[in-house]
Amino acid sequence: MNLATKLTRYKAWANKRTITYLLGLPEGEAEKPRSTHFGSILHSLQHSYIVDDIFRAPLLAKPHGYSRRLSNTPPSLPEFWKDVQAMDAW
Repeated sequence: MNLATKLTRYKAWANKRTITYLLGLPEGEAEKPRSTHFGSILHSLQHSYIVDDIFRAPLLAKPHGYSRRLSNTPPSLPEFWKDVQAMDAW
């Protein structure tokens, strides 16, 4: 197995562990305002997802369409998890 494959599999594993844990918390905890750079757990994770998607775009020879590395309104945690799973499957 090459290093890139190993690292992407590890990231998928870590995403699953992290988001499964967050889904088990009381509703709204992932979105709750926090004193972090991105303002919430979900916004922090979404930043990482967007950067991954920006990185993926040239590999697919298409524009990424982002103007920022963070959205003004993140999706719900279950919706975000679907997006992350699709990215990890890619």
